[in-house]
Parts: sequence; C-alpha cells; structure tokens
Amino acid sequence: MALLTSIRTVARNPFTMMLWGLIVAALLVVGSLPLFLGLTIIVPILGHATWHLYRRVVEPQAAPPPTHDEGHRERRYAADFPAVLFPWAR
Repeated sequence: MALLTSIRTVARNPFTMMLWGLIVAALLVVGSLPLFLGLTIIVPILGHATWHLYRRVVEPQAAPPPTHDEGHRERRYAADFPAVLFPWAR
C-alpha cells in the first residue's frame, strides 16, 4: 500500500519529488565529505524531514478509524506464554 501511495505521489508531483530527491542527494554528498562523520547529523535530519513531508503529502482516509471490541477477555499470565500461542491445546 505504501509503495502505491509513493508512486501516486510522484506521479502527481513530479517536479517537487525530483527537487526533494536532489536535495537529499546533495545533503548526503555533503555529509559524506568529512570522512562520513557528517552523515551522523544529516541522516537523522533527512529522515525526520522526509517523514514530515510524507505525512503532509498523504492525506488521511475519509473512513473513521476502526473500533476495537472492548468485550470480556480471558486473563493471561506470563507463565502460560507458550500455551497461549496454541489456545486449542488447552
């Protein structure tokens, strides 16, 4: 799903995505010049900025978020860990 979203985003905004790709490439080159030590600063900044830009480009869906059933749940104990993986074996 994320791959299709990215493809659609690039198809709708080719110039903007090309510009962002050039910015990322230029910053990675600049960050790698001082013995790759600049990447310790550049990569987290690029990751954070890319996440914010992706969130801004991708619109939230119109559907409401799924609701979780708050019904009665059987209490589980840590000592029963392997057994809870196979509930039919009880």
